[in-house]
Amino acid sequence: MEVIKEEIVVLLMAMLPVWELRGTIPFAVEVFHLNLFKAAVISLIGNTLSVILILLYLENVARVLSSRFTSMDRFFKMLFEKTRKKHSQRVELLADLALLTFVAIPLPGTGGWTGALIAVVFNLNKWRSFLSIFFGLIGAAIIISLTYTGSKALMIKIW
Repeated sequence: MEVIKEEIVVLLMAMLPVWELRGTIPFAVEVFHLNLFKAAVISLIGNTLSVILILLYLENVARVLSSRFTSMDRFFKMLFEKTRKKHSQRVELLADLALLTFVAIPLPGTGGWTGALIAVVFNLNKWRSFLSIFFGLIGAAIIISLTYTGSKALMIKIW
């Protein structure tokens, strides 16, 4: 039963914007002693769930907040309308490849959350955006797993 609790913690952590799978893969291996593959798969599932929620519901949440708060209405109008008008043609050309690459590169500020936010703000096709982000997350999981394994091996060799 304890293993299930640890896996749920990893899944939920991977849904959080700062952690995502970049933080949860090493965490799951080091703290919960999950094997690397299992940690990566659970983290990928959690991160993917958050992406789905953002793609499906962010605009609805923005609409509700805008209808109740004047300041939020101004903010979302500026964010959605002005951004879409100013950048829509440039983004449409390479959106799928750009999203995939952006999400796959494990740097601060990149990831599934940011990729999903970009897709919503620029009003990109949700299904295509999801696929691009999902494959980007797979790439990020592979990069993080290889980096973690390599750095762990290097530390063992140094000590």
